[in-house]
Amino acid sequence: MTIADNNKDKKGWKLNFEAAITIRITTMISAIIISILFSLVSFKNLGFMTKTISTIEELLNR
Repeated sequence: MTIADNNKDKKGWKLNFEAAITIRITTMISAIIISILFSLVSFKNLGFMTKTISTIEELLNR
């Protein structure tokens, strides 16, 4: 194992580490966006959801 090979390995590891950080950040951002969209949708459909749940409860209680 020469010094050149060692440096090549370190460079590759650094690139992989940076890629992992970038992937993690993008995953976090997309997860935050998805959760915000989901909460907005759930707030919009809250009345519909409660109506559906009460309908299901009526069907189960019948």
